[in-house]
Amino acid sequence: MWEGSPNPGPVVWLCGAIHGDEVTGTEVIQRIFAHLKVEKLKKGKVMALPVMNPLGYEMASRVSPYDDEDLNRQFPGDPQGSTAERLANVIFETIIQSKPDLVIDLHTDTMSSMAYILMDRLTDGKESEKALQKSIEVAEVFGVNWFFDTPLVQYIEDRGDKTLSGALINQKKIPSFTVELGGPMVVNEEFVRIGLEGIKNILRYLGMLAAAEPAFSYERKAYLSKPYRIEEKSTVNTSGMVEYKVRAGQMVKKGQMLARIKNVFGKTEEIYRATDNALVLSMSDYSVVFPGSDLFLLAVEEK
Repeated sequence: MWEGSPNPGPVVWLCGAIHGDEVTGTEVIQRIFAHLKVEKLKKGKVMALPVMNPLGYEMASRVSPYDDEDLNRQFPGDPQGSTAERLANVIFETIIQSKPDLVIDLHTDTMSSMAYILMDRLTDGKESEKALQKSIEVAEVFGVNWFFDTPLVQYIEDRGDKTLSGALINQKKIPSFTVELGGPMVVNEEFVRIGLEGIKNILRYLGMLAAAEPAFSYERKAYLSKPYRIEEKSTVNTSGMVEYKVRAGQMVKKGQMLARIKNVFGKTEEIYRATDNALVLSMSDYSVVFPGSDLFLLAVEEK
């Protein structure tokens, strides 16, 4: 999909459903292009891949059903590799051949998530600093909070540099970031609106659409005086039913109770507390957890 103006300008890519069960981004892309049929671009071009993992999309599967691989850990891909690596390579080469100025990858977190932007780490020192700073500059106008990914060692261990945005920034110096919009499996109208309005904010900022006042700002945006990053995994030590004591978008203090784990008789088995002052980004979609289960995604101050 693409819409362009006869006037030269930025090339912006929108990508959705690289995880086949994360469908909100696909709907956001459809809405953006419907809007661009009415409000024409003043300059530049918007290009899109609404569904990057087509079979995963058909089967509502996060991974690539061909080989059970996470497509978003395969970039820049390999034309002679596994099915997921070959598909990643086609996507990557298609995008970079257009010489994009910005790539936005649309994802979802959990059903009880706030909307936010995830910013990649740099794996090559200062080589990609300019692309990262441009990504941050543009993310600031989307209207939601942005957060750095986990510290570099954890980021590399989790293959963050092999995600679409991570590979674009670190290997091709192309500004890019990941937007998390609500939960998987369903199209959530609230998060579709956030994605649509946030992208329109960016297109206006880049001069591709006429300026509009006031610009969109997410109602649950936290106003932070310093950069924050994603906390490493928040896991529990016992089994049981979860009773959450906080909500996404809430600031919590070190030592504050975040959740209680109860057994089938209602007896408390574990109290889960914040290990640092943090912002709650999302909670697990599961009501029952087991030892080692991830419970929260938290953001803490970048040290």
